[in-house]
Amino acid sequence: SLMRNARLVTLVGPGGVGKTRIARRIAVLESESGEAVTMVDLAVLRDPASVPAAVATALHVQPRQQGSVEETLEVVLRERRILVVLDNCEHVIEAAAALASRLTSACRAFRIIATSREPLGVPGEAVYSVKPLETGDASDVTDTGLPPAVQLFCERAAAARPGFTATAAELPVIAQLCRRLDGLPLAIELAAVRMRSLPPRTIIERLEKGSGLLDAGPRHPEQRHRNLERLVAWSFDLLPAQEQLLFARLSVFAGTFDLTAVDGVCIDTGDSLFSLVDKSMVQVTDYNEPRYQLLETLRQYGSAALEGSADAKRTADRHLTWFSRLAQQAGDGMSGESERRWSDRIDRDFANLRAAHAHAVASGNVGAALGLVAAVREYGFRRISYEISSWSQIACDMPGASTHESYPVALATVAYGHYVRGDLEGAVASGREAVAAADRLGASTNGLAERALGNTYFYLGQTDEALRWMDRMVEAAETSGSDAQKAHAYYMRSVAETSVGDPDGGGLLAQRSQRAALACMSPTALAQASYALGLALESTDLAASQAYLLASAEHAAAAANRWVEAFARTEVWWLQARIGNVADALKGFEDVIETWYRGGDWANQWLSVRHLFGILQQVGDHEAAAVLHGGLTAAGAAAALPFEPADAARLEAAVEMLRLQLGDEDFSRAFSRGAAMSDHAFVSYVLDHIRARAQVHTEY
Repeated sequence: SLMRNARLVTLVGPGGVGKTRIARRIAVLESESGEAVTMVDLAVLRDPASVPAAVATALHVQPRQQGSVEETLEVVLRERRILVVLDNCEHVIEAAAALASRLTSACRAFRIIATSREPLGVPGEAVYSVKPLETGDASDVTDTGLPPAVQLFCERAAAARPGFTATAAELPVIAQLCRRLDGLPLAIELAAVRMRSLPPRTIIERLEKGSGLLDAGPRHPEQRHRNLERLVAWSFDLLPAQEQLLFARLSVFAGTFDLTAVDGVCIDTGDSLFSLVDKSMVQVTDYNEPRYQLLETLRQYGSAALEGSADAKRTADRHLTWFSRLAQQAGDGMSGESERRWSDRIDRDFANLRAAHAHAVASGNVGAALGLVAAVREYGFRRISYEISSWSQIACDMPGASTHESYPVALATVAYGHYVRGDLEGAVASGREAVAAADRLGASTNGLAERALGNTYFYLGQTDEALRWMDRMVEAAETSGSDAQKAHAYYMRSVAETSVGDPDGGGLLAQRSQRAALACMSPTALAQASYALGLALESTDLAASQAYLLASAEHAAAAANRWVEAFARTEVWWLQARIGNVADALKGFEDVIETWYRGGDWANQWLSVRHLFGILQQVGDHEAAAVLHGGLTAAGAAAALPFEPADAARLEAAVEMLRLQLGDEDFSRAFSRGAAMSDHAFVSYVLDHIRARAQVHTEY
């Protein structure tokens, strides 16, 4: 009911009451009804300032070149219908509240469910207080109608002690225990596992002994939370020393973790992890490929126990070492047939990679900070993930970074981030500096700086300079011996050759890309080779071109490579429009333009809009085509300059035709309207117009 009438609903209550469980259940129901839903666990964050970036990463939103992350989110989400769950807001409540207030005010279809121990306190917030489980009255509890709290206790006790069934004499004692535990599910679970060795009456006596935990009387939410913390402390004190040590060390993980990570980071674990699971101190989140997690209340206690010990830094260092190694393995693995498995692995451990990078920066470990960025850079590009570029800049700004052998690759990652966000001057500056640093250090950029510079100079209209850098990129790939790197380099050089008017040369390079792709069997490499082949055939064999481009999109989708998939589909829909399938093409362009907009990839955004300009001109939508031409021209050479002479001639002819069809005055008015729009207003206009045209597509 609250969600129907408010766009920000906060579930409040003490730790362990079940706020996250309810929020996740709502998210599942909304998703099943067709709503777009995104979960953001804020518990893994250490710095309140990182809240906007975490939300942006979860939504696959990259920042615009100008403005803050918050401004980018506001712009991208303004018209989007989506539900975001902000889980565990209490330790970053001011930052979460500020972002929630801004987004719900600016984005009319945007909704938030937040969980916190207290309301966010922003206008329009609806607050739902999550109540503890009903405990019933000890005097009238029977086995024919157990209150929820008693039922939960008995279920967990039976799991801990197979065959357990509460007797008529035990039920009132269990009800008393549940009532004194405030009906908090987590507290009940922690107590119930002790039924393996203690009867309910003894559990009450042990808890009451000296702690005052189970004093009778009314409880306020904060009192309940303090009582839960005391129960956690009691449960911790009952653990053997080895399990206490492991529990504290586990708090270094952000989000979920697997058994191999526990062994690598926590050392000498034995069967202690499984014992902690049995005692509800650790939760299993996935039984198929077992992953584990500490609930936030438990993680906070473990972190506090670890923080004051000499073991804290050693554990954090081992965590950094482990996930740096994982990042390197994943980066290498993404160059082969198992690309999807490794990229999914990074997805699962992204919160841990973020925490590892933050520790590397905080502890001054320049090599680890730079190396981690270098390892996951391709993941970031393929997922259109803004956060990796931010890590790169932070690492490159560390004292001593510029003398480290990994610096050129990290700085080249910064350059590529500038390029996709439309900051072409920044891309040139960072790319050239990366090349100079590689020469100075006797290191390499792995062809990444050359790749960024080649792309950038193309969009600056400096074709000869672009081709020179792309040739250097090809040389670097051939020197590396990596088939995946060669497939990518030949693909880029092929696209460039085709784009400047030599599809035959582009086709030969595409074949080289295909041979390298088949050697490594990376889905991304196969997608890139197929794209290059499709583009080279576009002017001579539309059917074959379409088949290759569709194959490119399918290979990319198999690898969850959002960038290449959108890139390929841009060309697919352009070809569909050329053969008369305009309605489907417009719907397809709506999807790819939204993808580039969310990702902040303005280089490819302008390319897509240039194609759309041609479609609108083709179907006689002259005024809108003139508006698009104005916006593209105002955006600069990156948007308006065709790559090949034939394309330039077609564009010039199309513009002259528009002038004749509209007349000079109407053409100038529409052109000026587009030229005066901000980037956001321009893309909003484009999307609104596509949707309007799609509704009347029968006229085509």
